[in-house]
Amino acid sequence: MVSGPKAFLGGGNLNQVTGYQAGLVGGALNRANGQRSFVGGGRSNYATGYYSNIIGGRSNSVSDRYSTIGGGKSNLLSEKYQFIGNGLGNTATTRYSVIVGGVGNRAYGGASFIGGG
Repeated sequence: MVSGPKAFLGGGNLNQVTGYQAGLVGGALNRANGQRSFVGGGRSNYATGYYSNIIGGRSNSVSDRYSTIGGGKSNLLSEKYQFIGNGLGNTATTRYSVIVGGVGNRAYGGASFIGGG
């Protein structure tokens, strides 16, 4: 379903695009609801922040601005200017945090960096 002004939905199954100029390429049960947000594919990914991005994976969530998840499963970004490359169950909750990959990593301090693990 596409209801966002100037939004794009390429295909897939049960996807939702409601953000202004948001884009979603494919997959299933994904949401690109943030203004100018993007989801490439995968399943059950939610890009709800302004300029938030999820390239793929499953059950990933980006809820604030200018943050990106490359892929993986069950990763969460909840503040501005964050990045998770890949992995499983990684979480960043403060600005300017980076988790490259790994399993179960938590970036709670501002400007944190976790290479993997």
